Amino acid sequence: MLSSKKLRSLQPYIRIIEANKGKTIGNICQNIFNYNHSHFKKGASGLIIENLLGLKNNNSPLADLKDLKVEIKVLPLMLHNLKVKEPTQIKMINFLEIAKETWETSKLRDKIETIFWIVYGVPRDSKTKKNLSQDNYILLDWFIDVPNDEKQFIFKKDWRLI
Repeated sequence: MLSSKKLRSLQPYIRIIEANKGKTIGNICQNIFNYNHSHFKKGASGLIIENLLGLKNNNSPLADLKDLKVEIKVLPLMLHNLKVKEPTQIKMINFLEIAKETWETSKLRDKIETIFWIVYGVPRDSKTKKNLSQDNYILLDWFIDVPNDEKQFIFKKDWRLI
């Protein structure tokens, strides 16, 4: 369940996403940085969304909004078949560090307690059937995932397999 504290704290981010729904990543980048990012590599869309939200890119083992234990993730959705374009990585795994942790002390738990998903659409060229460049990706929507006890149990089981 999502607490009112978390929801209130997420409101500024939600307002930003709502204000930019329907805009392309290229438009958003132009508004933030005042330049085109077509030369950027894979993952640039997520970095641009982070900048839109006023966040710094980090490789921290802690959640993006660590005080709230909220992780912010982008989800690319292919518009021609409504399937996720690629798997989403929550955290890089350091097997030596994990060996020292228990599920109860795992840093991963903070990153999966609450996830604020930002969905963008990936259009494709109708003639070539190839995805268009990241500049053409469209900011679609957002949702908040708070895994219930059943999902947390599955996470715990999977974590122990590692």
